[in-house]
Amino acid sequence: MTPADEFHHSAADSYLSLLDYYKPKILLGLTATPERMDGKNILEHFDDRIASEMRLPEAIDHKLLAPFHYFCVADDVDLSTMKWTTGGYQISELSSLYLLNHEQRVRTVVNSMKRYLTDMDEVKGLGFCVSIEHAEYMAKSFNERGIPSIAITGTTNNTIRKQAKNQLVNGDIKMIFTVDVYNEGVDICEINTVLFLRPTQSLTVFLQQLGRGLRHAENKDCLTVLDYVGRAHDKYNYEQRFRALLHKSKRSVRETIEEETLSLPRGCHLKMEKLAKDYILTNIKNAIINKSSLISRIRTFKTETSLPLTLRKFIEYYNINLVDFYGRQCNRSLYSLNCDAFNVKMDSSYDVKMVKRLKNLFYLDSRKILEEGIRFFSHKSPDIIDPKIRAIYYYSFYNDLPKNEGFNSLLEGLIDIRNSSDYSEEIVEILKYKYDHIDFVDKHQTMNAERPIDVHCTYTTNQILAGVGYFNEGAMPAFREGALYLEESHTDIFFITLNKSDKDFSEATMYEDYPLNESRFHWQSQNKISDTSPTAIRYINHKKLGNDVLLFVREYRTKDGHASPFLFMGKAQYVHHSGSKPVSFVWELEEKMPARFLEENLNLAN
Repeated sequence: MTPADEFHHSAADSYLSLLDYYKPKILLGLTATPERMDGKNILEHFDDRIASEMRLPEAIDHKLLAPFHYFCVADDVDLSTMKWTTGGYQISELSSLYLLNHEQRVRTVVNSMKRYLTDMDEVKGLGFCVSIEHAEYMAKSFNERGIPSIAITGTTNNTIRKQAKNQLVNGDIKMIFTVDVYNEGVDICEINTVLFLRPTQSLTVFLQQLGRGLRHAENKDCLTVLDYVGRAHDKYNYEQRFRALLHKSKRSVRETIEEETLSLPRGCHLKMEKLAKDYILTNIKNAIINKSSLISRIRTFKTETSLPLTLRKFIEYYNINLVDFYGRQCNRSLYSLNCDAFNVKMDSSYDVKMVKRLKNLFYLDSRKILEEGIRFFSHKSPDIIDPKIRAIYYYSFYNDLPKNEGFNSLLEGLIDIRNSSDYSEEIVEILKYKYDHIDFVDKHQTMNAERPIDVHCTYTTNQILAGVGYFNEGAMPAFREGALYLEESHTDIFFITLNKSDKDFSEATMYEDYPLNESRFHWQSQNKISDTSPTAIRYINHKKLGNDVLLFVREYRTKDGHASPFLFMGKAQYVHHSGSKPVSFVWELEEKMPARFLEENLNLAN
C-alpha cells in the first residue's frame, strides 16, 4: 500500500510523475479538501469514489475540534470590478485597494470585534492579510488603538516568531497579523479569534487558516470568526466555504442561507449581517451558472448529496432555473456536461442544434401539454393523440415541414427524437420539472375550434401557431405580422408585445398596447387599418359574426437571451374603438389578467 498525504495536490504534474513511477497496487489518498478550484478531478484515481471521509462538521460533532461562532461582517471595499486571473485576484491590486481604504476598514474591523467578541481582553487572535504591507499596517493600526499586536511574515526571523507565539499565549499581545505563514504547520491551541481580512479563493487555504483556531485548549469554549464580506468578483466562490462548514443536506447552500436553516455542527453559530448576506447570495447565484462550476458540481453531486444525478434534482438542489443551467445560448446539456465531468466521449449522434431547441420547452406550463409530452417521450404512449399537441411538440424542435426534414409525418420526427436517449431522457426531465413547478390554475375556454391552448399559460410563437392549427402536418405558412386571421375557424389572433424598443420595432409598428385594468386591454391595429376597412369592421362586429378574438401578450420581445413566449389572455370581447390608421380598440377579457402581470404593466397606460 502506498499512502499519499495532501492528495489534493495529485493533479500537479510533479505528483502524477511520482504515481506513474511507483505504480501503487493499493493507493491511500489523504486530504481535507478533495475538491480542487481548477475543476481537476483527483477522484479518478479511486474510480470516482471516496472510501471514507470525515469532514469538518463531523469532526466538530465528535469533539475532535472546537465549535465556531462565525460572523459575516459587511465590508465597504468593492472587489467586483477587480482584474481576475487564473489564480484569482491579483495580490498587488488587493493590497493597494485595502491600503487605500485603510482608515475606514480598520474602523470596521475594530468596531466589529467590539460588537461580536465577548471580552477584548481575552482575545488571542490571528488576522490573515493579503500582503506584508497589509499585515504591518494592520498591526500598526491596532497598536495605535491600544490593542497590542504584531505582524509576522515570511521575512520575520524564527526568534521573533517564537516570541510572538509565547506573547499571544500569555496575553501580552492580542493579535498576530500574518501572510501565509500560519496557514499550516503551526499549533497554537489557545487561538480563539480568527479574522479573515482578505478573500481566500482556495478552499484548502481557507480550511487551513480556519483550522488554526479549531484546536481544543483549556478555558476555550469556541472559536470566534469574523469574515469581512464585500462585493466580490463573479468568479469568486463564496459557496464552497459555507458548504465546508455545514453538514451535507439535500438543500442547496443558497437555499439554506436564504431561509436561515443552516445545518451547522453542534455548538456552532453563524450570523450574517444583512448586507453581507446579500453579497453572498448574489455571488453564489452568479458563480453556479458558469460551465466550469456546473461541471465541478456534477462531478461531486452524488458524493455531496447522496442523490442520483438527474436534471431535476440538480437544478432544484442548487436552486437555479433551466436557462441558468443550459446557458443563454442553450449550447450545453446535462449529457454533455456529464461527459465533460467524467472524461467520457460523447456519442457521435449528439446534435448541438437539437440541444439548442430544448429552450422551446423552458416556458411550457400547460398541464395538458406537459402530461402528453411526458407520456410520449418516456415511452408510455406510442403517439401524441391530439394532432395539435403533436404539432406543438414537433414545431418546438423543427423549423420546417416533416417532408423537408426527412420524415413522412410529424410523429415520425418526434419518434426520431424519442429514440435518442441522450435527448428523450433530458426532455422528460425538463417537462416533469415544468409540471412540478406550475404555480397557477390554468383554465380552458370553449372556442370555435377545439384547441389545446389554455388561459394564462405561456407558449412560443411556433407553439401558438401549431396549437391553433396554422402549422400542421402539411402546412407551415410564413407568419411575420402581429395579427393573424383564421378564416376557416373564424378566429382573430393578436400577438402583442407591450414594451417596444426602437431597436426591435420600426416607427410604423410602435403600437400603443397596454392593460387598462384587470379585465380591459387597449390594443392598436396596424397603421394601414382604417376604421372603415373590412378588417376593422370584422373586429368591431366579431360577436355578431361569431368570430373569436384571442389575445397573446408578452412584456418584452426577448427574455433570458431568447425570444420571449406569449401569455395567453384568452378570449376578448369588443368594447369600443377610436381613431383610424391605426384604430385603437378596447377589449374586455373573459378571464381577468393575472394579478402580478397587471401590477407590473398597468403603468404603461400612462
